[in-house]
Amino acid sequence: MHQSEIQKAQRVIYLVTGYRKGSISESESAELEAWLNFSPENQDLFNELNSADQKEKALGIMNPYSVNDSFENLKTRIAKEDQLVEKKRRYSWIAAAAAILIVVSIGGYFYTSTDRENIMVDGLAVAKDVAPGSNKATLTLADGRTVELNGDKQSVIIKANELTYNDGTKIISEGRSRNQYAVLTTPKGGQYQIILSDGTKIWLNAASTLKYPAEFEGSQRVVQLSGEAYFEVAKVNAASGRRMPFIVKTETQQVEVLGTHFNINNYPDETDSKTTLLEGSVRVSAASVIPASQLLKPNQQSIIAKDSEFIKVIKVVPATVIDWKNGDFIFDTDIKTIMRQISRWYNVEIVYEGNITEEELVGTISRSKHLTEVLKVLQETNKVHFKLDDTASPGVEKRVIVMP
Repeated sequence: MHQSEIQKAQRVIYLVTGYRKGSISESESAELEAWLNFSPENQDLFNELNSADQKEKALGIMNPYSVNDSFENLKTRIAKEDQLVEKKRRYSWIAAAAAILIVVSIGGYFYTSTDRENIMVDGLAVAKDVAPGSNKATLTLADGRTVELNGDKQSVIIKANELTYNDGTKIISEGRSRNQYAVLTTPKGGQYQIILSDGTKIWLNAASTLKYPAEFEGSQRVVQLSGEAYFEVAKVNAASGRRMPFIVKTETQQVEVLGTHFNINNYPDETDSKTTLLEGSVRVSAASVIPASQLLKPNQQSIIAKDSEFIKVIKVVPATVIDWKNGDFIFDTDIKTIMRQISRWYNVEIVYEGNITEEELVGTISRSKHLTEVLKVLQETNKVHFKLDDTASPGVEKRVIVMP
């Protein structure tokens, strides 16, 4: 059997497993349906996989072997099928899918009542998966009240004494003075959009915090950020009609703009604080570096390393920086930086074993995919491999073990 046919068989295993567990995504469900509709043989195979007779037959195959030996024996049989005529080969991967699915599920590689969720076979994830992050955030008001924002809504709109969702649904009447600050917090596995009282739009990435006033007063608009956010700053304060500088303060720097689009990455666990300009102009300032401020042009990024005394400015492709805001992962960096992004979006704990490569890995995949699909993209580089298990810290979905 050709390698591509084996991969097709493995893909069928993944889809049917997701269907059984109820963890299959909409796109994967459509893929499975297309496979079922391709031929009557596919539909028959799918039905047979759930029959008692097939399970008994699988048990008979398993008896003489261990799980690993059975899988190796099965792969040997698949390889021999490569000698068959072309007409038979056309459906050989379908039969292989049936054999692998039955044998492996009986052997315990699939999610079963024993709740084994820690196996990956030949790069194919066959464990209970981790769903991607979603719209999820908590709003803490100045008086201490907290609001868990609706994940089905797109954004929250801030007004002086009222909070609404983007569809006009009322959240709460705040009843607070204009100069009091509130805090929007996204957890790991969460993101949210907020529209401030001046009309500025902010997309907050996972594990981030934004502190803002109900209404801007004085000669400046000031917010505070920890984590990552993408800003589309209104040139004119919609509430007052005045042109006022917009300032974002972080632990390491201050970014001043008037009307512009930019991204700030300032996570505590990252070694650098990065500001990337897409449109307009921004001035990045930090008292501890030289020069004390730097004016950025579009497609430029400032980098302030925590152990450096200088502001570094480089040219970048903005799409690779705001990939998260556009719903993608665009990887072009070392594995540890990549895994920090994955940890925040999927709420998983990362553990390293062995001598992990420091090479930059390249890949692109939607952030709407389940965790194992993202890991498979990285694993295809043959530079790293992964395992999942349930020994993660409380409140964390899974532990991801990264290996050479």
